[in-house]
Amino acid sequence: YVFFGRFGYDEKPEPHPRNLKIGAWWAEMVDLPCIVAAGSDLAGVREVAATGAEFVALSAAIYGGDTSPSERVATANRQLDERATRFQE
Repeated sequence: YVFFGRFGYDEKPEPHPRNLKIGAWWAEMVDLPCIVAAGSDLAGVREVAATGAEFVALSAAIYGGDTSPSERVATANRQLDERATRFQE
């Protein structure tokens, strides 16, 4: 796998635009799966899923905030189910 992002640098709510751009390019051009880092807000899951990347890396979005990590993972999974339709084909 290839990872686009920097571990520990997800303190902004949104994913870094460069990570989204290169993740979208990679997912379209290369068969090797990639991982794109989302931001510290769970809304970033949708943005990363829209790139076609196979995996979304979450850290602060899961372990930050006032809800439990398990609730935040469930929310992220629901967003992926709604957005990552290419894996349902």
